[in-house]
Amino acid sequence: MSREILRFRRNPLEVHFQVDPEDEDLITGSVSDGVWVADLYADRAVFNGKTTISPDAGRYTMAFLGDFTSTNNPGGASYGTINVDKAGRLFFSGSLGDGSRVFQTTTVSKNGQWPLYIPLYWGGGALYGWQLFNSSVGDDLAGDLTWIKPEITGDWYYPSGFALINTVTGSRYVPPPRGSTILDLSSATIEFNGGNLDRGITNHVTIDSKNQVHNLSANGLRLTFSVSTGSFSGQVMDPITWDWIPFRGVVLQNINVGVGYFLGWDQTGEVWLQSE
Repeated sequence: MSREILRFRRNPLEVHFQVDPEDEDLITGSVSDGVWVADLYADRAVFNGKTTISPDAGRYTMAFLGDFTSTNNPGGASYGTINVDKAGRLFFSGSLGDGSRVFQTTTVSKNGQWPLYIPLYWGGGALYGWQLFNSSVGDDLAGDLTWIKPEITGDWYYPSGFALINTVTGSRYVPPPRGSTILDLSSATIEFNGGNLDRGITNHVTIDSKNQVHNLSANGLRLTFSVSTGSFSGQVMDPITWDWIPFRGVVLQNINVGVGYFLGWDQTGEVWLQSE
């Protein structure tokens, strides 16, 4: 089937699509304006949450790293929390490594594909890429993401813009039962790098059976976990300037770490929580 979509003072869009002969739940095709061509995919929503239940239902956390050695691109790790219900409906809430907040509601396909697309910066940029739940190689959630920010004169963080391709690491998240820690560690370090720091900060901590964090280092640290979502937030004192720096992130239970970002003066830095 083909359709033409007329547009004011722009080339019309030609849309071609058909039901995939090998999968009646999939529509494939293309969209073109005569200059560019984009592939088109559409999956049938096959789960109703009662008689047909999504095998990917559950809670997840995800992150993709920045480059804390760069002054031109975000140094902090972007992160998010995901909830997939029994009908395959996905609810995503996250925070990017330049401080931007992101949200999406969509549906996961029967093959576990998540079409992540979020317009950013008042429509001038975007975050997009196919993510895959529970793939055959054993990943809980994985995929590539393209993150585009245009030049925004006067913007505080990275006003020159950037175009990045990032690899997502995701984990199924299971809230810890009473008396258990959110990560499989009791003694850990939390490191802060980049983000206009004169030098990195490392704090030694312990996590007790109530998931309360105890700071063992001389400089101050406050860290609180949200055991319902797998996220965390807190503040750390810079031992050089004595400034308190807020930070946030998520845990990745399948690799037993926590990652996130903090905001520096005009750059962002990476937060990394791991076993000693």
